[in-house]
Amino acid sequence: MAARTFGISFLPTDGGKQMKRSLAMLGIVLLLGSALAMAQDQEAKPRSKPRGVLPTFYGAVVSPDQRERIYVIQQSYAEQISKLEEQLAAIKAKRDKEVEAVLTPEQLAKVKKLQEEARAKREAARQAAQSAAGTKPASETKAGAAAPSPSKSAAPAGSE
Repeated sequence: MAARTFGISFLPTDGGKQMKRSLAMLGIVLLLGSALAMAQDQEAKPRSKPRGVLPTFYGAVVSPDQRERIYVIQQSYAEQISKLEEQLAAIKAKRDKEVEAVLTPEQLAKVKKLQEEARAKREAARQAAQSAAGTKPASETKAGAAAPSPSKSAAPAGSE
């Protein structure tokens, strides 16, 4: 008894042209499908209220009610913590200015050069990682947002 193929040819009869067309169409369909999926993932879904971040390992053990209570507690401290973080940043900036004042102009220039080289190296590594992952740089994803640049208050490595 001969095998029935129901109109599907398993052996190429046109020198492989049909196979190439089929693979090309499959590639296009997969590309469009993945682009659509990524677009749906990136759509922002508005939340009814701001969320906190559960401490490490809490997500696996807390109930939904406990989760909400934790978020409320975190929110109640958010403003106070934000103010303290601003104060801490100002204190660090003052400290760093005093530390820089100890250096000679030549030493300070060398430190600034080393800091800029390190920043450029980090930026290049970040861009390389994003290129490998196929994502846009942060400076392109947020309109008008620029990557943070080192300021005079940047602490030397190991000072914290």
